[in-house]
Formats: sequence, structure tokens, C-alpha cells
Amino acid sequence: MDNYTEQIVKAKPGLVQYLMLFGSILLGMVGVFATLIFRGFGFLVLCGAGFLTYLSVRSLKFEYEYIFTNGDCDISKIINKESRKDVYELFANDVQRVLPYSSDKFQNEMKINNKLGIKKFTSNNIGNQKQWYVFIIKRDEKETAIVLELLPENVEYIKNIYKLKAEF
Repeated sequence: MDNYTEQIVKAKPGLVQYLMLFGSILLGMVGVFATLIFRGFGFLVLCGAGFLTYLSVRSLKFEYEYIFTNGDCDISKIINKESRKDVYELFANDVQRVLPYSSDKFQNEMKINNKLGIKKFTSNNIGNQKQWYVFIIKRDEKETAIVLELLPENVEYIKNIYKLKAEF
């Protein structure tokens, strides 16, 4: 029988999403002026800006889904509750350690290993950092810290699956 749990984390948009929205609106303003001067070309710019603005607004509403099966985790990004994209696959065999994000152990790990890559799949809500956990993985001789925001029942699941690797 498989050990299975899943969780959805609603994310707040980050700086990149807002910059994309601002850039598309700015391009729209350029398109309006370009339409006044170069009718055909300006209209194409305006249409492109409208489409980019649509995509930018749509991407402001997204969430992450974690599906844990026997210690492996599939992480998907769901945009506007319509489209799903697999963004990362975490394999149990690759996990070296599991640490709380706000712990001294993780801070020390970052100081020791300055080449440690960090990938966050959280809500981006700083108030929820106590629920953030770091999976330090080693894949292809490269270490990466995967940050997930876990509910208490999923923390218990992680403790049971990664008994020797969970340090919390």
C-alpha cells in the first residue's frame, strides 16, 4: 500500500508577476501612442500588449499542489484554477536532510554551502514561515534546497517517511 498525502498552497504573487503586469500596461500605453503615429504597427503593439496584460492578470492567481507518494513529491503550479504545470519532482532517494526553514541548522547550511540553490514553492507569505520546510537534495552532484509550506498533518507524514533525515 502506498503512503500518500496531498496539499494545496495558495500563493501570493511576487515581484516578477507585478513587474510583468506593469510592463504589459506600459507596452499598452506605448501601443496607444504608436497607433496614433503608425496606425498598423501601433495596432499590432496594442493587441500584443492586451494579450500580455491578460496573461499577466491571469498569472496573479496561482497555487502549488504537493502530492507525496512514498516519500517522492510531485509539485505542480495551478494558474487561475484552470491550467496545471508540473514544476518539480522531488525523489526520496535524493533527499539528504529535511529542516525547518527558520532554523539555525538551515542558516548554517546556507553559510557553509554558498553554492546551494534555493527553489521556493510556498505561499510567499512571510507570516507562514514557521510552516516552511527545506528539503536539501543532491542530484547530479549539485545540492538544492527545496522549500515547501507544509500543514501539520503533512509534517507528521514527513517525520514518518524521512525518519533519519528529518531534523526537527
